[in-house]
Amino acid sequence: MAALIERLKHIEKDEAGNYVVPTEPNPDKTVIQHFDLWNQQLDWLDEEQPFNTPAVFIEFMPIQWRHQSRGTRDATLNINLHIVTRRNFPTRADQQYATEALGFLELLDAVNLCLHGHKGENFGALTGQLSTTDNNFDELMHSIEQYTAYIVDHSGSMPQNKVAAGLIVEI
Repeated sequence: MAALIERLKHIEKDEAGNYVVPTEPNPDKTVIQHFDLWNQQLDWLDEEQPFNTPAVFIEFMPIQWRHQSRGTRDATLNINLHIVTRRNFPTRADQQYATEALGFLELLDAVNLCLHGHKGENFGALTGQLSTTDNNFDELMHSIEQYTAYIVDHSGSMPQNKVAAGLIVEI
């Protein structure tokens, strides 16, 4: 999860207001303002701790592990990124602010640009699988982007204990 968050912190806006993904993140320019594990936060907005937007909540889907030798296991990991932004304008195409209203779609493109093909120490290249827009909220836009990656877990591997053996040969 930490590697995913660190990668998403790369997304920023340039002087023209376009989303960009530079090689090195600038903490003062990062666009995404809040990260957390998904726990149905939008279902309990009145009771939930306030969070800044844009926000990304990470949901790990069930993992079906394949066990390898010596305590290693691997799987295809599916994660949902719940991307929450403010709805600042009406989204009807005939409205004066239609471009601004649909601006949240540009953030989704930036997330894809940032994550597609990204890989880390124990996971292979991330690829987008499914995009869902949830329109059930007045002041928020909730988009769910599903990504998949091949992962390897060595947490069950026993460390090898090597013992130095002294060998005495008498001639």
